[in-house]
Amino acid sequence: MPPKQPQLPDPAHHDVDSMLSRKFGREIANYFSGSPLNRVSFLRAKHDFISSALVHPTTKFMLFNDLAPLAKDPSTIAYATHKDIVGLIGENPFEKTEEQMIKEYNSSITLPLVLFLGLDERNKSGFEHGIYTGTPFFAVDITPRGSVEKEANGVIEAMKSKGYTFLQGRTAMNLNAPEGTSSTSFVVV
Repeated sequence: MPPKQPQLPDPAHHDVDSMLSRKFGREIANYFSGSPLNRVSFLRAKHDFISSALVHPTTKFMLFNDLAPLAKDPSTIAYATHKDIVGLIGENPFEKTEEQMIKEYNSSITLPLVLFLGLDERNKSGFEHGIYTGTPFFAVDITPRGSVEKEANGVIEAMKSKGYTFLQGRTAMNLNAPEGTSSTSFVVV
């Protein structure tokens, strides 16, 4: 018997008429991945958006150690909060403009990779920016290296003390359908 197909969320933009919806039908915001996240790629360069999304109380951070995702168990991804990782990434690495960051760049300082993944618009009481509302999701590489090795190890130990683990290898993951629909597309980003 083939595995049961996951139940995808209702379309995020069921009332939007676009070329994609005309060709493929009413769909969730991200047509090709099955992810409920709206990537809002056009807002990523806007510092007020990305800076406020990073520190919002509803924001979820998916942590990776040597590309191994943090998980509660092999079927459930674990998420961190801003408070959990502030010692590693700083209060808000996006508060500076790109020009400021380039001017102040020092190659002897290791900067953790922080990547905005998108907004889960199913949570209408979360973060708001213009017409967009939802839970912001970020991916953060917390691999201990360079000048942030100590801080990264601190985050890793804090996550392990909560009972979480970093899943090694793709085959170790056995995500539940709702988790897999949203989280495996994060990993592919």
